Amino acid sequence: MVDSVGGKQPQTSVPAKPHHNLPVTPGFFAPALVTVISLPLGFLFALGVQGTPLSFVISITGFGLLTALDLKTGLLRAGLGSAVTFLTLSYILQNSALLPGIAPSTGFSSLLVAIPPAVGVFFSTILFSRRQRYRILKQNVLATLSMGIGLIIGASTAQEAGLIGGNLVSSSLFILLGLGGNCVQMMLLFFLDKFWQTKRQSMAVLPTAFFSYNAIVGYEYFTSQTSTLAYLFFSSLGFLPLLIIAGIGSSSIAVKMLKAPTRPTAGPSRTSPVSTPASWWTQRHG
Repeated sequence: MVDSVGGKQPQTSVPAKPHHNLPVTPGFFAPALVTVISLPLGFLFALGVQGTPLSFVISITGFGLLTALDLKTGLLRAGLGSAVTFLTLSYILQNSALLPGIAPSTGFSSLLVAIPPAVGVFFSTILFSRRQRYRILKQNVLATLSMGIGLIIGASTAQEAGLIGGNLVSSSLFILLGLGGNCVQMMLLFFLDKFWQTKRQSMAVLPTAFFSYNAIVGYEYFTSQTSTLAYLFFSSLGFLPLLIIAGIGSSSIAVKMLKAPTRPTAGPSRTSPVSTPASWWTQRHG
C-alpha cells in the first residue's frame, strides 16, 4: 500500500502475548508440601496404636499444619495457628478413647478446655518469633499452664466428676507432670530449632501447640504406665524430627525450583524496517 507521498506505509511488528505463569512461591509451595506429607506420616505412626487410632492421625496431621504455618510470618500465622490448635485439641479431647477422665468429652465444656491453649499459641507466635534465651523452655511453661487453665475451666463447667481440673491437687500434679514430661521433647525441639533458625525465623507455633498436647499424654503415661500410652508419648521423638525436616527440605526445594532457569516460550520477535519517504527515494535512485 502506497502512502500520500508515494512511499510504503510503515510496517510495525505485533508484540507477542506475554506468557503468564502461576505465581508459585516458596511461601505457598513449602507449607503445602509439609501438609501433604503429614497425612501419610500420621497413618504410618498410627500403625502402632491399637483400636481406632484416628485421633492420633488427626493429631499428627494437625502438627503438620502447624509446622507449615511456622514457614510463614505475620499475624495471619498467629491466627491460623491458634485456630488449628483449637480444632485439633477439641477433636482429640472429644474422640480419643486413650485419654479418659482428662477433660469433659462432650458438650460445650470440652470446647472450653481447648481455648486457653489456642490463645497460648497466638501469644507464643507474637512473643517467640525471634531468637531469645530459653525460648523453648518458655513455650513449654506457657503451653502447660494454658492447658492446665483449660482443664480447670472445663471441669468447673462440666457435670462430670473426677476430672483433672476438679481440684487443686490434681491440677497442680498435672502441671508438674506436664512440665516434666515435656522435658524430653523440649531438648529435641531445642536441637531441631537450631537448624530451623538457619533457614528462617524461629519456630513459634508448633512447639507451644505440641507441648499442650504432650502435657496430657505425659500425665496419662506417668500415672497409668501402659504400653499404648508409652507409644503415644515416645512416638513424638520420631514424627517431630520428620515434620521439621520436611519443613526445611520443602522450603529448600521450593527455592531451588524457582531459581532454576526456564526455557523461553517464544523466539525473539522479528521487526520489519520502517520505510520512510527518504529511504524510498534512496532505494529508487541509489
